[in-house]
Amino acid sequence: MTQPFTSLHFPFLTMHLTVGGWQAEIEAFVDTGFDGGVSVPWRMAAAFGSPSGAVQCILADGSEVWARVFDGTVQMGAFPAFTVGVIAVGEDLLVGRQVTNRFGVNFDHGQRIIVEP
Repeated sequence: MTQPFTSLHFPFLTMHLTVGGWQAEIEAFVDTGFDGGVSVPWRMAAAFGSPSGAVQCILADGSEVWARVFDGTVQMGAFPAFTVGVIAVGEDLLVGRQVTNRFGVNFDHGQRIIVEP
């Protein structure tokens, strides 16, 4: 059985993100209002190669934007890697419910995030 993964940098999760030949350890803000996988700053996506498509996104302020979409993988701790959609929009690294819904996620008193299989 895989042990829980704990992030002590609340409210961020550390993960290994791979898109095409690009890969890095990132810290992404957990955004429970984002139903996608991972959102990266559009400047970061320049290293990813060609997108697999585009999607219209509704932002928190209600505005709508088109974002490039890339196929990527995420791995946290010892959990197996899995495929996610990676969009390029805005300036922040965000992780959404396409990732967090795969796990039990406990926001422990605003101090840490515990991720369980």
